[in-house]
Amino acid sequence: MEEYPIECSSLKLGIEVEMDSDSDYDVSALLLNSNLKLLSDEHLLFYNSPICEIKGDRYLSLPDRSMYFWSCEHTKAENKFDELFFIDFDKVNEFTHEIRLVIHLEAFRGALFFNNCKFVVKVVSFFTNEILAEVVFDSNYDKKGSIELIAIKKQKSKWFIFKSENTYQGYLGEIIEKYT
Repeated sequence: MEEYPIECSSLKLGIEVEMDSDSDYDVSALLLNSNLKLLSDEHLLFYNSPICEIKGDRYLSLPDRSMYFWSCEHTKAENKFDELFFIDFDKVNEFTHEIRLVIHLEAFRGALFFNNCKFVVKVVSFFTNEILAEVVFDSNYDKKGSIELIAIKKQKSKWFIFKSENTYQGYLGEIIEKYT
């Protein structure tokens, strides 16, 4: 399993998506405790999360602002990413053991991923914009509704990024059920 150590207190996770279909997708983050359960309902960052304003820009955010993101309307033109997450590890809840990043399609439309999907997660220094790691996903995701892209795990007070690639037939609801 590929492992990438995190050597900074704040970083960006830029996600690039290539799909043959026009399916609408979302990327969500779940903050999990040592039992791999969601810390609370407030520790799920998804398309319906509260909006906060930081320096005049609006973001979807966790209440403690340890993690927030821009959706594709903002990022594609400005940052070349479809989704862009920001993490401040100094603010992450002390009981957080893992952060899981999941891409999922819209359940109400019954959409599924197909073979020709590629996802790239770029780990970028918050302060220097230097790309620290690049994780590429180009396996067969045929007939899957959700894919866990990465797991950010805390080990002895240090954080590491791991490539996950767990796949699910279902959508965000199935993943939330697994982690609650």
